[in-house]
Amino acid sequence: MLGGHDEPIDMRDWPGSYLPIIAAIGKEVNVNGEIVVKGIVRDLKDTARMVNFSYSETIQTVALQNKIPYMASVEATRGLEEYWDAPNLNDLSYLPFNEFNESGERISRPERQPGATMATAQVQLLQLSTDQMRAASGQQNANFGIRSEAVSGVGIQRLKAQGENATFHFPDNHVRALRYEALVLLDLIPKVYDTKRVVRILGLDGKDEKATLDPGSESPYAENTVAEDVEKIFNPLLGKYDVVIDTGPSYQTQRQESAAILTDLAAKNPQIMGAAGDIVMRSYDFPMAEELAKRLEKTLPPGMKEDAKQPQIPPQVQQQMQQAQQQSEQMQQHIQMLEQSLQEIGGKYNELEQSRQIEAGKLEVDRMNAETARMKAQGELQIKASQPTNELPEIEKLRFEADVKIRLKQMDIDAAKEIEIMRHCQKVDMHDIQQTEIPQ
Repeated sequence: MLGGHDEPIDMRDWPGSYLPIIAAIGKEVNVNGEIVVKGIVRDLKDTARMVNFSYSETIQTVALQNKIPYMASVEATRGLEEYWDAPNLNDLSYLPFNEFNESGERISRPERQPGATMATAQVQLLQLSTDQMRAASGQQNANFGIRSEAVSGVGIQRLKAQGENATFHFPDNHVRALRYEALVLLDLIPKVYDTKRVVRILGLDGKDEKATLDPGSESPYAENTVAEDVEKIFNPLLGKYDVVIDTGPSYQTQRQESAAILTDLAAKNPQIMGAAGDIVMRSYDFPMAEELAKRLEKTLPPGMKEDAKQPQIPPQVQQQMQQAQQQSEQMQQHIQMLEQSLQEIGGKYNELEQSRQIEAGKLEVDRMNAETARMKAQGELQIKASQPTNELPEIEKLRFEADVKIRLKQMDIDAAKEIEIMRHCQKVDMHDIQQTEIPQ
C-alpha cells in the first residue's frame, strides 16, 4: 500500500482504464534473481566520496602549513617592533633589522619563509577521482563543455555521441514514462471532458494556439473559418487517438543551429536572401525579426509565395489537372518528334542543294574553259589573218611575233583570273548554303 497504510483510507471509482501511477525507471538490473532499480547517480556515490575526501585532505594540508612570512631572532627586531609587528598591513618599501648586538657580534638576518605548497598526492587523488566519476557515468569531457583530446568539430561531436550512447537508456525510459502518462490522459479526456470548451495548445516553437473540444460535434475533426481564422474543432468521443513522443534538442537549440547554417549559406550564396529571405529572418530570435520576415515575404515573386488562406483544390479538379498535365506532356513529346523529323528533312535538303551547287559549279567551270579556248582560237585566227607578207622587212616580222605572244599571254592571264573569280564565288555560295536552315 502507498503511504505505509495497511488499509485504504479512501475508496472511489476510477473512470480510466490505466493505473495512474507513472513509473520513470532509470536503470533496472537483475542481480541473482533480485531486481535492482537505480538512477544515474547510484554508481557515482563511491567516486563522489573519494572526490570529497581528497578535496578535504588537500584543504587541510594547505591549512596546516606555516603562515608566518618571516623568521627572525628577537635581537634582530629589538627596538623595531613598529615595523615588524604587522608588515603585511603597511605598505613599506623596506624592513629595517639589527645587524649587530650590543657586544658587536653579527646577528643572523631575518629570512622570508616559503609559501604554502600544494599537496601533490592529494591533488593527484582528486584528479583520479574526478576522472573515475566521469568514466562511471559514461560521460566525456565534450559532454560537459570541457576541453578534451579532440580538437576538430567532428571529433568533439563523436565524443559527445559516445557519452549520449552510454546514457541513452535514461532518457529513453523517461520518454516511455511520458508516453504512458499521455495514454492515461487520453483515456481520461473522453470521460471527463463532457462539455464544450476551448483549450490552449502550446507548439514546439513556443507559440500558443486554441482548439475547441466539442463532445456534441458530428465529426471527429472539423474546421470553422471565423474572421479569417481557422477554428479547429475536435470531438474526443469519436475516433481513436494515439501518442508519439520524440526526444532531442529543444526548439531553441534547433533554431540557433538553423540560424547559424542559414547565415553561412546566405553569406556564400547571396541569392538565397532574394529567394528565401523571410525564412532566414524567421530563424533569428531578435526583436522585430518576424516583422522583417513579413516585409521580405512581400517582395517574393508571386509563384514563390504560400497563401495559407487559399482554399484547397477538390480531388476531382486535381485529377483533371493531372490528366491535362499528362496530355500536355504527350503533346510536347509529339512536337519534339516533329521538330526532329523536320531537322532530318532539312539536313537532307541541304545535302541535295549542296550537290546541285557543286554540279552547277563544275558546269560553269567547263563553260568558262570552253569559252576561253574559243577566244584563244579566235584570236589565233585573227592573228593569222593579219599575218604580214614576206615582202616586209625582218625586223617587222619579229615585232609582229612579239606582239602576238604578248596578246596570247594576256588572254591566258585574263582567262585564269575569270576562272579564279568563279571558283571563289562558288565557294562563298556553298558556305552560305551550309549555314542556312530550312524555315519550319
